[in-house]
Order: sequence, then C-alpha cells, then structure tokens
Amino acid sequence: MQPIVIADVTVSLKDFIHFHKQLLGWRAWALRLAPAAVLLYFLWSSGTIFPSTGWGIVTSGLIVAALLVLGHFSLRRALRKTYRGNPVFSQPLSYTLTDEAIAMVSSAGQGTFQWAAIRKVQSLPGWWLLNTTNSTTIFLQTSRVQPPRYRRRRNGPVPAPWPAVTPALMTPIIIPQVHLSFGRYFWLAWRFTLKTKPSMWLVVFPLLSIVSLVRGAVAGDAQPTANPGLALLQLVGIAAVLLIPYQMWRTYRRAPLLSGFNRYEFNADGLLLQNDVQQSQLAWVALLRFHRFGRWILLLSGEQVGVYIDLDRVQAPHTAADVLRLLEQHGIQRA
Repeated sequence: MQPIVIADVTVSLKDFIHFHKQLLGWRAWALRLAPAAVLLYFLWSSGTIFPSTGWGIVTSGLIVAALLVLGHFSLRRALRKTYRGNPVFSQPLSYTLTDEAIAMVSSAGQGTFQWAAIRKVQSLPGWWLLNTTNSTTIFLQTSRVQPPRYRRRRNGPVPAPWPAVTPALMTPIIIPQVHLSFGRYFWLAWRFTLKTKPSMWLVVFPLLSIVSLVRGAVAGDAQPTANPGLALLQLVGIAAVLLIPYQMWRTYRRAPLLSGFNRYEFNADGLLLQNDVQQSQLAWVALLRFHRFGRWILLLSGEQVGVYIDLDRVQAPHTAADVLRLLEQHGIQRA
C-alpha cells in the first residue's frame, strides 16, 4: 500500500490524562475503591464504626467519598508527573505507516515498530491508540492524516522503516546480545520502584503477615486467626505474593525489550536500540538520567520509561567506564 503519513501529532496533558483513564477503565475505579474497602473493613471489624447505625452509615459514606476524591487527584498527579517527565509527549511527532512497519520521527529521535510489536488497538474519538509489546502507547491522531502527495519540508523527510543510522563523530560503543532473565527483571524492577517510590514499602508490609502462617504450618500448629483485621492482612499478603509476580511475568513475556535479545549502540546521535521487532534512535536530549544496580543500569527516557543495559557486555575496545563517562559528558546524571 502507499505509505500513510500522520504529521505533527502532539498529545496535550488533558488528552494524555483522558486516554489513560480510558485505558485503565474499571481498574481506575478499583484502585480508588480498594483502599476504602480495606479501611472500612478494619473499622467495622474492630467496632470503631457500626454500619447498622445512622452515624455509622454517614461516617462510612464520608470515608468512601474522601478516599475516592484522594484517589482521583492522586491518579491525576501521577499522570501529570509521567507526562512532564517524558519530553516526547509535548513535542510534534510524525508517523509513516507502511505494510511492514510504523516509522516515527521527532526532535527527540526516530524509531520503527514492526506490526508484530502492536499488541492492541483502541479507537477513541479522533484518535487511534496502539499498545505495543513494550507496554508503550502510540498515539495516532486521525485529523493529522496527510494527503498522498504530502512531503515534510520543515523537519525533513519522514524516515523509511528501519532507517540506517551512520554516526560519524565518535566511535560507537556497542553493547550486543543484552538479555534480561525474569528473575533479574523482577529484582531490578522492585529495587527501582522502592528507590523512587518509598511509599511502595507499604505493599511489602502485608507480605510479612504471612510469615506467621508459614511458621505455624512448619510447626504443625497453624490455626485460623480470630482477628478479622489480621486475617484480611494475611489474605492481602497471599494475594500480593501470587498476583504481583504474575503481572510482572505477563509484562516480561510480551516485551522484547525485557525477554528478548537487544543490541544497544551509543553513537554521536544518542542511543540506538535494535531487536527483532523494533529499532529506535533516541537523541541525547531524550535521555534523562540513569540508575545503577551493580552491573546493570536503567537508562530512563521518561518518568517510568527506560531500558536495562548490561555493562558487562560492552564490546571491546570500550569498557563500562567509557559508557558511564559518555553519559556524564552528555549531562545524564546518575539518580
């Protein structure tokens, strides 16, 4: 087919928040109601509030309303932080759709996704949202579709799929065959989460409640607890033990950036990333900061968007020190 060009797409903060609420769907309400349900259960089970009385009903309603409002503003705050922490959203981005792939270009870089990397398509008024296997979203604005004879003049031609990148100002630092096992991904992701969001330690506390169950089972004297609050805490801990690794496994399995073999190349233009379904060239201005965990670094191009790079796989004659020195030269600081 003839390539389809969608030029100068810019996602506003208002649209970004609206899109993610649509993508979350019922899960957005679940995230708001779950804390209210847990708190009310503790208050009812401890006798602090009696739901059978008028005062208890009013108090319960006020608690639910307050937590719903708090959840609403917390979600908006998190989305605003994500939007402002990723410069790609606020810059014009142009797409070229062909039979083989989706090519994109902006001042922050360029890239190509094969159609095999598109996991889900969602239609919203005036937009198509394409969810990729890397858990990122491509925003296509239908009103920006250009006529067949359209050619970009202001920012140069739209790149063809799988553009050739030929840096000339420096010797590229190549890091080939980078592969992340699920166990290492689980460990690194949690270290990053707990480091950047200390409030997530609250998720770990319920896990400690099941220690008594395990010790009781080993000793052979495990008995159901008579404390409803402790019983709920143990139930939450068991659910977390089962659900958190399962969700992370699903994310890992369908994302080539995590489960596949990736090739990274630091060149004069920034970072070149290649795998079976994706090729992206990120400009230096799009790389914000990095976290180091032993031999691994998590290089962030957004608030929660980044790539895991194994410093032990840096190809000679370069070393891990050269990578860190290069990042420092371009103003990419260690967080």
